[in-house]
Amino acid sequence: MKGTFFQKPFEFNLRVDGERWNQGDRITGTLIVRNHSPEKLPLDGVAVRLADGELKKVRQKANNAFEIISAVSAEQGGCVQPNEAIEIPWSFSTDENCSITDTLMSPFLLYGKGDETDKLGQIQLPFEPAAVIQEFLKIIEINFRFVRKTQKSSKGWVEVKLAPPSAKAFMMLDLLVLGFHFEGKAFAVNYGFRVKKIEGPSGVAQVKIEKKQIEQRFEEHQYLTQSGRINFEQFETAIKEALSAVESKIVF
Repeated sequence: MKGTFFQKPFEFNLRVDGERWNQGDRITGTLIVRNHSPEKLPLDGVAVRLADGELKKVRQKANNAFEIISAVSAEQGGCVQPNEAIEIPWSFSTDENCSITDTLMSPFLLYGKGDETDKLGQIQLPFEPAAVIQEFLKIIEINFRFVRKTQKSSKGWVEVKLAPPSAKAFMMLDLLVLGFHFEGKAFAVNYGFRVKKIEGPSGVAQVKIEKKQIEQRFEEHQYLTQSGRINFEQFETAIKEALSAVESKIVF
């Protein structure tokens, strides 16, 4: 992934190693700064910044579209000679609860000179949920036939909405909203069930929605095997347990 941005007399070329990332991944690359001026210029204020961008405001080029998470600046007092270029290596570690790319938000890289974020070069970073979350979702989609509808991140949580399978046991289940969050090395899962409930006498009965919450927490040694692989059996057992609590209410 690469981008080019001009702030006369500077030309900035950003090189990013990779094309897609998961929460918790490290992002690395190089910023090449070229001086098109006949004079030596200082690099004060030149930086690469990792930020969260609100997509609507980014499209509007609003000055408050970004929230800076971290920055790598050029060496203090550094300069670039006339008609020459220098390379600035950079890297950022991301948190396992960092934002993912959805319809509202996304991580970005901002690069260039100065602190006005709307006047800097930008590259949107496609971020997916952490690998552990991805594997959990594969189990509930493949083994239990749930269908992913949407996913987003909010306040350190990844929220995924899933439609239930057509199985008779789930005919009264309207929606499952899964929430994922890391607490240190522990992995928290919140099940938000929307269950249809029939109330009232025959002939005038109404369908109402009843919400049910179930929380699960896995320590690292529970969701990872000794070799560091995902413990699929542990996740499958936990999902069965959570779904059984809902099945008992909706089976006729």
